[in-house]
Amino acid sequence: MASGAAATRSGAAARVMRMTTDPLTQTAYEDIIVDRPGEHIARVTIARPDVANALRRQTVSEIGDAVRAIDADDDIRVWILTGAPRHDGRGWFSAGVDMKEAITTKEPGLLPGDELCELIDDLLKPSIAVIDGVCTTGGLELILACDLRIAADTARISDFHMERSGLAIGGWGAAVRLSRLVGVDKAKEILLMSQELSGEEAARIGLVNRVAPQADLEREALAAAARIAQMPRRGVRTTLGFLQLQRDMSKHDALRWGEMAPGFMGLQLRPFKDAADRFYKERGGQQQMLAIAQALASRPRFVMLDEPSAGLAPSIVREVLELVQALRDRDGLAVLLVEQAVDTTLAIADEVVVLETGRTVHRAPADEPGLRDVIEAAYMVR
Repeated sequence: MASGAAATRSGAAARVMRMTTDPLTQTAYEDIIVDRPGEHIARVTIARPDVANALRRQTVSEIGDAVRAIDADDDIRVWILTGAPRHDGRGWFSAGVDMKEAITTKEPGLLPGDELCELIDDLLKPSIAVIDGVCTTGGLELILACDLRIAADTARISDFHMERSGLAIGGWGAAVRLSRLVGVDKAKEILLMSQELSGEEAARIGLVNRVAPQADLEREALAAAARIAQMPRRGVRTTLGFLQLQRDMSKHDALRWGEMAPGFMGLQLRPFKDAADRFYKERGGQQQMLAIAQALASRPRFVMLDEPSAGLAPSIVREVLELVQALRDRDGLAVLLVEQAVDTTLAIADEVVVLETGRTVHRAPADEPGLRDVIEAAYMVR
């Protein structure tokens, strides 16, 4: 991400140890930065700008530790994987495997990137790869393991396995995931020709879900993450799990599994009538909000609200109360609120009269200590 926040993250030298006191990790990281850019959102930034965010053994290990911590943190519902920009400000995801380490290392075995990609792919918390600048080979394999991909129009996405190693299958699943995402024919073109794709071309062929101007990339990514974070958490997990399993099934088996999956997760799907009722209540609330706004446009001195929270979505009730409160403050509007909802009453009232079977049992300022208990014990609030 090339915004100010990303530039700030890149300012720290990659070799300086970064300590985090966030309960998400409680770990010292040298190659990555973990932060929480929004409610229920985590972000993992590959932060080795001196070497184009190349992936060494430690980088892969640290990303894996962060992913496991994200999985264990119930407050996190979606997470972002991205790369810090270069020191000159150019966006950069990752140049792939750190070839210098690969040549000089004495550690046996291959870099465990295949295990990391499987970990990301199998995680039942949605992952969003956010790509700017170069994303090649091992970097491509990382984004292919994510659930969603958002690229800047300045992204440069490629795979150079064939050109550099003589074989384009990829040790971390490049050929498998790429062919499933864009089709075998297009995967052949990308892999056999070591072809570089722009953000726009990647979006056109379905390699990334959407493309955004570089200046808007972070905003677009956080908006997408926030939207997912608002969804029912168990429903998101069940849907991800189902989509992963069904891709290896026949259509018949996948349809049957789709019927059974909610029950295995302990979910009860809402009947269509309930969903329709909620839709029309929300729509009706918006219409009521418009009607109230039109009535108040004449700037009356007095208004009576008769149970504005009855059957309406909380967001609509908040809008109604905010509008009335603003007019009270600006124009001295007098309001009589007839309401049974305690929170709505205390949010707007200066004085509360508690009625029980038509008889006044209490009258007090709205900020009187213990007033909530009195209201909740009564039959009606006016």
